[in-house]
Amino acid sequence: MQTNEELYFNAKRRYYRACDKINDCNNAISRLKEQKKKLTDNINQLEADKKKTDKAFDQVKKIKEKESVVTEKLQAIEKKTQAASENYSAMVSASDVTNKNLSEVYGEESNQIKQQIETVMTTVATKITELTQKLDEMTTKLRTAKQDLETNKQKIRSEESDLSEWKREKKNASYDMTYYRRKLEAEGYTGPF
Repeated sequence: MQTNEELYFNAKRRYYRACDKINDCNNAISRLKEQKKKLTDNINQLEADKKKTDKAFDQVKKIKEKESVVTEKLQAIEKKTQAASENYSAMVSASDVTNKNLSEVYGEESNQIKQQIETVMTTVATKITELTQKLDEMTTKLRTAKQDLETNKQKIRSEESDLSEWKREKKNASYDMTYYRRKLEAEGYTGPF
């Protein structure tokens, strides 16, 4: 069986060990809370960037959706030009004026416009692909950042739980120290405490 002196010094070691562990927990909690702030800031930035990218994607998608309308209108213009050319040819053949084929006159310009529209739409399609990939990457980064934040919060809770346990241990050791110190003083102990 241990003596009151041994029990006192055991309680004292427990007390100082608990003090060290309390400091360790407080330091860990502070460090984790700093990380939590950085993670939260990162999530906020990712969400803002994703929102901007979503908006850009929607705008580019709207442009792509207008491609069929532009193509239909261009085809309608070509048909009207062809019809006008045929009417013009019929009118000119009835007179002494030199005939010009309007489809040939405006055909080159029409082809250039078609090529420009195709180039624009190809660029728009490429942009849609790039933005889709960027949105996928951002979604993955955001999911990872949110998981990291949850992990961080769990670590904080764990450290706070440990802190509570060590505070309880410190309190119990303090009570034990007081109890055994009084017993030692009652026994006439004169050694260091």
